[in-house]
Amino acid sequence: VELNFRISRDRDAAEAAHAVEIAKQPSAPYESDPHFIAAMAEARKPRSTGDMYFAIDAYKKANKIAGGKCMDCLRQMVTLEMKIGRYKDAAATAAELTPIAGTPMDKSVAEALRGEALYSQAGEKPKPAQLQSIDEVLKAALLDYPQNLTARFMDGTVLARMGQMDAARQ
Repeated sequence: VELNFRISRDRDAAEAAHAVEIAKQPSAPYESDPHFIAAMAEARKPRSTGDMYFAIDAYKKANKIAGGKCMDCLRQMVTLEMKIGRYKDAAATAAELTPIAGTPMDKSVAEALRGEALYSQAGEKPKPAQLQSIDEVLKAALLDYPQNLTARFMDGTVLARMGQMDAARQ
């Protein structure tokens, strides 16, 4: 119980530090642009599965207005692309997200999203080269932020699929 408390306390401290870093960052000028606001409102409308394509297009439009720097737009695009099975597009979008990430935690999350998309794209019987490239992406995510549990779990899964059981257990 004490170990779980310590882990929880460390994670809470890391999240608090991340929130402080985000608060220090000035808001982007595009956030007050009426065209950006309208595009985001259109993208956030509740949608059925068939309309997810329109939401992705609206997020693309908002990101274009933001000069390709809207992290929320890109994250939402990755999520929607994964839901509809466009894994290659999701991986490409996550790759766009990585260079604009403001903190190591954000960069790690973007890399983990990319790894998840690549893993899904590889399908039921991935080739060893695919697994190796996914492992590299996830290892980069863990280097940026070692507490990224999603990246750690995905990397363990990939290592197990590669037959590296001892490394997967770590």
